Amino acid sequence: MVARPQHLFVVVLGLISAVAAPAYAAPRLLHEAPADAPADKPLELDFAVTETADISGATLFWKPLEVGNWRKVPIELSSTGVWRASIPGDAMDDPGVAYYVVAHGRDGGELAQFANATDPHPVYVRGTAMRTNEAVALRERGGKRSDFRVSGEYVDYRVVGVEAGSPDFGPRYRDFQLAYRY
Repeated sequence: MVARPQHLFVVVLGLISAVAAPAYAAPRLLHEAPADAPADKPLELDFAVTETADISGATLFWKPLEVGNWRKVPIELSSTGVWRASIPGDAMDDPGVAYYVVAHGRDGGELAQFANATDPHPVYVRGTAMRTNEAVALRERGGKRSDFRVSGEYVDYRVVGVEAGSPDFGPRYRDFQLAYRY
């Protein structure tokens, strides 16, 4: 039997891929990322780890959304068997936080798992925009929560210079407004 060149190519390609394949699977942290979170409460992030034999640990890096330095929190195995990290409640303020995750292999290498430092995952904080708007309104009103306004106008479009005793031409109206806001 004579071997054809295409059969030899397939066999050689199969041998190369078998030699080049790693002896272990890279660890993966599976994570359902939140889009938003409540204000002033710690953000608990849970992770499921595949191939735990090849991971020695993981780190969550987080920072405030607009400005700030990256801070790191270890992702630890909880008593329920879930890997967990927590961003403190005092950091959960307007507009939110951004984070990414890095796993540490047993060989000492770092493996990017979820997002990265240049493109982190944002988590927006719910309810803080209303607090910010209220703070701006308080400053505008000198610290007072309510105000009362009265306004009015009188408009007269009658023709000026008409002889005495002739009928008035043109509209006129009065407008008064009362406003109260809290």
